[in-house]
Amino acid sequence: NADTIKDYCLLLEQSYLVISLQKFSTRPVSRRTSSPKLVPLANSLIRAVTRRTLADPAWRGRLFEASLIAHFSTSGLPLYYWSEGQAEIDVVVIVNNNPLALEIKSGRKRASSGLKSFRQKFPNARGLLLTPELGEQLLRRADIRTALEELYVNTGVVSDSQG
Repeated sequence: NADTIKDYCLLLEQSYLVISLQKFSTRPVSRRTSSPKLVPLANSLIRAVTRRTLADPAWRGRLFEASLIAHFSTSGLPLYYWSEGQAEIDVVVIVNNNPLALEIKSGRKRASSGLKSFRQKFPNARGLLLTPELGEQLLRRADIRTALEELYVNTGVVSDSQG
């Protein structure tokens, strides 16, 4: 039953085990009708119950993404995800009422079709491909809100070379 699932998801959020990201959209109806993206906040618990290791690049990427989003969630800034077809953005942070699209990569840097698609849909948005080095720098920042605000100021409108 959908209501039971919503109740369990809310319980997990209230227990600070997951954060539920709504889909980014300029239309409130689209936000409410899309399924949320659940992001685990406790990577240590995940690692305790799985046999997967950090040697698996896909698994390492998921944990890296979850770590960053968990850290971003302490900023007090609104967080969303975005997807349309095959294109996706891992997290959209709202900074001063403006979207900052962040595509998180834990491995080799490669072009993100998500950033290009996001730009087409939201031409004035800013966006960035978060490399492992930049992601690690952000994880070390105690005042993540200030770090995200600085990132927004220092990031231009998403360009074709970024996506």
